[in-house]
Amino acid sequence: MRPEPVPLPDVLSGVVLEVWALDMPRQHEGEQVLPMPTTEIIVNLSGPYRVHTPGGAIWETPAVFGTGIRHGVVRFEDPPTLRHVAVRLPAYGPARFGVPPSAAPAPVPGALGADLAALASALHSARDSDVTDAACEVLGLLERHVRPETDAERTVRQAADALVADPAREIAGIADELGVTHKTLISRFRRVTGVTPSQLSRLVMVDAIVRAVPTTGTMPSWTQMIADSPFVDQSHFIRSFRRLVGISPREYRDALAATRYDDPRFLASQG
Repeated sequence: MRPEPVPLPDVLSGVVLEVWALDMPRQHEGEQVLPMPTTEIIVNLSGPYRVHTPGGAIWETPAVFGTGIRHGVVRFEDPPTLRHVAVRLPAYGPARFGVPPSAAPAPVPGALGADLAALASALHSARDSDVTDAACEVLGLLERHVRPETDAERTVRQAADALVADPAREIAGIADELGVTHKTLISRFRRVTGVTPSQLSRLVMVDAIVRAVPTTGTMPSWTQMIADSPFVDQSHFIRSFRRLVGISPREYRDALAATRYDDPRFLASQG
């Protein structure tokens, strides 16, 4: 998977992490997406994805959907062609567009969702439309819908950025620096992002190690990879990894070996 990144305008700096365009045949019929400390909005220009929910039901995605902060692996059945524009946001990013937090893939609500859906419909009709041009149009809509940051959102952004920079930070210490109580910070954090600061911290820690996993060549030992991480020891990492991903690091490594993606956060679906 080699998406084409699209430059961001200044007005979206700090609100959007990246936007990319993807247009390629699928590499696997299904994929498993690991938990990440970020959210995504997908403007899909191909056939729908089919999402396997934890309860066993299958949900067919609309043209525009968001993934939210994932607490566990999400399994997708992919359309034959992957043709979409993806917007990656920090944990607090959706709030700046009036989009409430959601842990599971769901339609994007509100004015932004309606405008993106209308754009997706128009692009579907223009079958020869270029997906990179579509990404620029998506950026235009994001610029139009981004709204000023509230005081509460600013507190959450500052706290989240501190945890991304150093996930071992004490939450109470961050709250003191920001001039709010520990309880207030957790309440605002959950309201804006859908997760607590400690949940985001754990996601950041696991994601940092997963992103460093090579998809080709020799796999370093987990002990080597954990040595410079905030995890206390290997058993601490294994417990956190299994809690989030649902499998052990050894099982993950075996699944990655059977996957053709070049991003270690994506695995071929296991049936």
